[in-house]
Amino acid sequence: MKADGLPPVYATTTIPESVNICKPTVKEITIYDKDYSSLQKFDQVTATFTDNASTHDYYAVRVLVKNYSGSVTAYYENGAAYFPDIATYELYKNSVKWDSVSTRYIDSRCSIAEINTSSEELLSPISEMDDNFGFSNNFYQNMYTFDDSSINGKTYTLHLNISSNASYKVSTDSGNKYYNFNKAYQVQLIRLTPQYYHFLKSLNEIRNNDMAQYGLSQISPTVSNVSSGLGLFGGWINSQTDWVKK
Repeated sequence: MKADGLPPVYATTTIPESVNICKPTVKEITIYDKDYSSLQKFDQVTATFTDNASTHDYYAVRVLVKNYSGSVTAYYENGAAYFPDIATYELYKNSVKWDSVSTRYIDSRCSIAEINTSSEELLSPISEMDDNFGFSNNFYQNMYTFDDSSINGKTYTLHLNISSNASYKVSTDSGNKYYNFNKAYQVQLIRLTPQYYHFLKSLNEIRNNDMAQYGLSQISPTVSNVSSGLGLFGGWINSQTDWVKK
């Protein structure tokens, strides 16, 4: 880009190749959540990929949640029973000998989940000391970034904890509509250009450093790779798994 009387402004980047990631698995776990100071239930979503040994790679991972509305109707000789969600039906499905069961998925809504990082070393869970000094471990726009320094060339399984109790609702003219019938998960593995990775990393460092925000330590500047200008020119490519229901 050029303008009269000013030096040219330019930046370059190269979109990386995508990385395959396998279909995820989901299981319910119970772990200690420091935010609530108690044991909490999570859906642990796992997915496996293989890193390229010949390059230094930069990634972000996201988990998409699809929340469904629906119902289960179980029929028996003297009538029928209605269940508002899959979990309730699972609790009572063996209490009666049902003649038939009808499962109905009506509608769904998607969102990007917040990940509890305590089970995933690549996402750098903070220590108790860091927490005491005001450091947190939040990620910009739920783009959970990491690089391959510790897994170069390896096949690795991500362990991503999503709150089991998270509810989804939509406000309508007639009231709130809830999407708590069932859930499905999809994992997105995003390969980033180095510039974009370091830009996101700098945003995370600023956001998570409470001491710097109060003037007690230095704030790292955000990354720019635009010559004779300001801003970031980066890119990424996305690989995503199939959906898996809880």
